[in-house]
Amino acid sequence: MLLGATQLKIETIANAVGYYDSFAFSNAFKQHTGCRPSEVR
Repeated sequence: MLLGATQLKIETIANAVGYYDSFAFSNAFKQHTGCRPSEVR
């Protein structure tokens, strides 16, 4: 998992997995996991 294994910015990770917008990634992540990407860090 990129969030836990790297110090990449969330925006960079969002782009790497196909999201143009880090906010869209964050919202999708929260819907899927129940927490924000920053909380996983």
